[in-house]
Amino acid sequence: MLKSKNKVLPLLLCSAALTLTGCKQMALISASDSTRELATAADNGDAKAAYSVGIRYTQGLGETQNYALGLAYFETAANLGLREAQYMLGMGYYLGRGTSLDYIEARRWLSAAAGQGHTPAMQTLAEIYYNGYGVTLAPIRGIYWSLQAAEAGDAQAQYLVGISYLTGLGSNKARGVGEEWLIRSAQGGDQRARTLLDTLNINLRGATRFTKHDANYHQTRYIQLRLQELGHNPGSIDGLWGGATESAIKAQFGRALGPAAAFQALLEIPENS
Repeated sequence: MLKSKNKVLPLLLCSAALTLTGCKQMALISASDSTRELATAADNGDAKAAYSVGIRYTQGLGETQNYALGLAYFETAANLGLREAQYMLGMGYYLGRGTSLDYIEARRWLSAAAGQGHTPAMQTLAEIYYNGYGVTLAPIRGIYWSLQAAEAGDAQAQYLVGISYLTGLGSNKARGVGEEWLIRSAQGGDQRARTLLDTLNINLRGATRFTKHDANYHQTRYIQLRLQELGHNPGSIDGLWGGATESAIKAQFGRALGPAAAFQALLEIPENS
């Protein structure tokens, strides 16, 4: 009987600390041969192998579902720079699945994935800022990320951008632009957008061709919106760098700043909410 209890204790300890290498190895004793091979590759620095193990455990694909163990492997891959793993790890913290809910850690990993162009990470990061989950409410910063996800085809992001343009929350108010984004969202399957369009008596039309913008456009547009919020006149909110935007930056900071420096400086100033 004592021997049996001695076996149980390490398993209980592992359930509380699955990120420890020893615990991961112990939990993998009952894993399939292919999973153990992937785990070995992960321990040797293979990010894709670590991600694959994480998927197997979080999704219960061929292994007993274990979110905590899956997140431990996502963390390995995330630290190696794999954006898909950074997203999955961020979502674990965002939902409190496999770990405690932690918006700060969620934002950290989702930001890393979003910075590498991961569309779902962009939209979830937008929700964090737009709703003030664990951070100061920052709708302009939220729409900054959501607009990029919307342009990449995310229907949920398109809905949020549409609402932003309709209400002016986090964006410049432009009803026509807002309606176009809602139409795109509805065409992409978002029922909320379809319901709102019905309420507004707007019929779905054929797909509209939208211009896709690069990172410089989104950065400059954010700068213009923030400067306007701070009481300056940056010119049109058009994402184009010009004299009016430069003058507004000088008025705010007392010196000339380039786009990258101005963007970072404005990120440090809390939004009015």
